[in-house]
Amino acid sequence: GGKHRRRGRRGGALGDRRARRTGGPGGLPVRQRARRETSAWGHELLTDSERGLVRRRAVFSGGWTLASAAAACGVGDPLAVVSGLVDQSLARLEGTEAEARYDMLDVVREYASERLREAGEWGSTARRHALYHLELAEEGELNLVGAGQEEWSRTLDLERGNLRRSLAWALAETDNAPALRFTVALWRYWRHTGQFAEGRRWSEAALALHGIAPASLRAKALWATPFPPSPPGPSPATAEPPRRALAPARPAARRHGGHARGAAPPGGLQDSVGPRLLGPRR
Repeated sequence: GGKHRRRGRRGGALGDRRARRTGGPGGLPVRQRARRETSAWGHELLTDSERGLVRRRAVFSGGWTLASAAAACGVGDPLAVVSGLVDQSLARLEGTEAEARYDMLDVVREYASERLREAGEWGSTARRHALYHLELAEEGELNLVGAGQEEWSRTLDLERGNLRRSLAWALAETDNAPALRFTVALWRYWRHTGQFAEGRRWSEAALALHGIAPASLRAKALWATPFPPSPPGPSPATAEPPRRALAPARPAARRHGGHARGAAPPGGLQDSVGPRLLGPRR
């Protein structure tokens, strides 16, 4: 409430004065140094719950919801904690009250990322973040048909940055099951939005991983790998190109070579998700 708002304004003013006086971290523009000073000062005034959310939300890309914050950041009462951060300008509200999303300035995200690494929590937080969005994608796959398909398509559009980051996490894991589950979960979304090329690159990267995922899951992922729709023609035999086109590849795929843990995804996927999405290498 008012206490948080007063504290946020005080932190901002003091941060600006300190940045002008000390110059802040070397090489940063004056305005960015001032914002960084504000983030550091404000961080010291936060409760433990608020500090936890500030640093853990660094794993998100493109914003978050209260539900995703609770799942990925381990926040018991996300509304109260996030509202406090909004009051202090350490988070910003986007969208409507009915579809509230939150995000933060890049300079705050950089500061949060540093704190998350220092706390040694990047790996565990990234895992919770990815598994939450995997479950969201699996629910979306079931609902991208029928009356709710447009609503679910919009939901997954909003979460595309988080889905890409989660896919990148899955491709760096020694267990190939999460990456294959993403392939199965997102095939309908890639097809619904016409993003065949991106969907195929992610899927092929997942299929190239070594692991002990069940054969049934791998078979589903092979079937789900997106193919562009065939051009219109008189033959009705083109009704299911993915299933038919992938059938010859299955025996060969069982003999494929895989990428080592942490290898860059093929086809430019590393560029599509950014250089720091996987967190620090272990």
